Amino acid sequence: MKKLLPLLLLLTFGSTQAQTLIQGFSQCTYLESPLYIINDNSIIYQDCKVRKIVYADRATFRQPKYNEIGVAMDKNGIYFQGTFMAIDTTGFQVVGRNNNYGGYTWLWKTRNKAYCNLDEITGVDVATFSAIECQNGQYFKDKNSIYYFETKFVKIEGSDGASVNKTCSGWVYDKNYVYAEGKPLLYNGKKLKPVNESLAKTASAVVNRQLQPIAGMDAATIKGLSRSYSMDKNFVYWHNEKTPIKPASFKNVKVWDQVNRAYVSDGIHVYAGAKMLEKDFDAKTFGMLPHSDFCYDKNGVYERQWIEAKEIVINAKFPFNYTTPVSKANMFITDNSRYIVYNDQAYDPWDKKLYKNLTLEQVSLLNQGKLELNDVHSNTSPVTWINQVFYIQDNIITWRNAGKVQQFKEIDAASFSILNYNIVKDKSHVYNLYPKLTVLPIDAATATVLQGGFIKDRDSVYFNDKKLLSSKDVELLAIFPGYRMGCSQDTRYPSDYYFFRNTEGYYLIETTHPEFTVKFLGKEFKESWDPKLVGFVLE
Repeated sequence: MKKLLPLLLLLTFGSTQAQTLIQGFSQCTYLESPLYIINDNSIIYQDCKVRKIVYADRATFRQPKYNEIGVAMDKNGIYFQGTFMAIDTTGFQVVGRNNNYGGYTWLWKTRNKAYCNLDEITGVDVATFSAIECQNGQYFKDKNSIYYFETKFVKIEGSDGASVNKTCSGWVYDKNYVYAEGKPLLYNGKKLKPVNESLAKTASAVVNRQLQPIAGMDAATIKGLSRSYSMDKNFVYWHNEKTPIKPASFKNVKVWDQVNRAYVSDGIHVYAGAKMLEKDFDAKTFGMLPHSDFCYDKNGVYERQWIEAKEIVINAKFPFNYTTPVSKANMFITDNSRYIVYNDQAYDPWDKKLYKNLTLEQVSLLNQGKLELNDVHSNTSPVTWINQVFYIQDNIITWRNAGKVQQFKEIDAASFSILNYNIVKDKSHVYNLYPKLTVLPIDAATATVLQGGFIKDRDSVYFNDKKLLSSKDVELLAIFPGYRMGCSQDTRYPSDYYFFRNTEGYYLIETTHPEFTVKFLGKEFKESWDPKLVGFVLE
């Protein structure tokens, strides 16, 4: 029977004598991540070790879209991890955190002030205070300085925030120095000045990131060209490797260094990395498409492709009908990297589809990020994106799921909203979209979402199409961690416990995949149900 049912529902009554109902191996009392449980008449904050009743203004209560920090706000102020702060909420923004995995300390700001958890930070320029890209957790900046944040938030004296690098490589540097552990990095007692992400120098030596001197590099004349290319009076280098480019051609040197690819040209040849001669490319017209690994020359637009049979990498040309030389004037990549457009054609390199004979209006809409091309629409009307997978085109709800595009003409686009994962609704119905469109027996007018994938309407609480309990005066009181996977070979699914109360009494629902268990605990609350409920605050 178990194999035939996609979801197994077990309902047990009166089992209140067990010593432990909530079973798991987590070190946390409550669910590991911070969250706010929002009921009709109550708001509860909880994180690993803390649970608080939050007395907020329910009508104006709101949270950031991605709330890893555990913050919320209403018309009266901000709630940081459940603690109220009577401050202006205008301009709220999370700046970053430290790397204390035992318990993060957060940096955040509003329009006029910056904070470290609950404490105000003074001395920073709030408007420009931000994380240094890919160094979140250690280094931060404003227009004036660089700041180091491990256990304490410290200004690095003499640093220049305006020129700090924005890279994802181990070093942090500005126009003056290279920094490690919040201090200028030294080599033989001398402060290192930056060349690029790979190299630094003193007056007499050039070193790599391991502080090893690079023989033959001229410290007096070396300068950075990009994150990995540099040049001195004798050579052009990729990291610490010499390229074949001669000094006579230095005036013609160009580099392209982005995402996963790096090229250098002397105007005659194009090299990948240090020395790989790219014979396919015309050096005079070579370039790279922004925010991608794709490149082009006058003859075509290319991607690198592995040929398994020959065990080689080739520069595969996108299958446009090339009628005029490729240039920036007739070719672009969309901001989301979805399409490369050449003249009146668009190529989707992810789904390997070519769309031909586009109108000028379609090309313009693609350039604005307002058009989605696929085989189920007319491809002439603008797109309104709802999230990363749902959009409206031709007044039809469309779902891009696992590489497939599905349209749902049965759903009213004007009243469409997402409840949970593949559960959506319009003014008339609640639908499950997977594996096929199904109308669920849930009242659309009153259907709302609870944490954990539960949906509530005027009568009941559901999981997908399974009715679990009455929704009359229902409250989700807490979420507890259950089983956690022990290693990569562990095939048992993790679980969580949801503690509910309604007019009938108290329920504990354990969810796992693909099963869940509903246990009715009793009409009156008892701490003896489980050790985690000792001292539990209801109101």
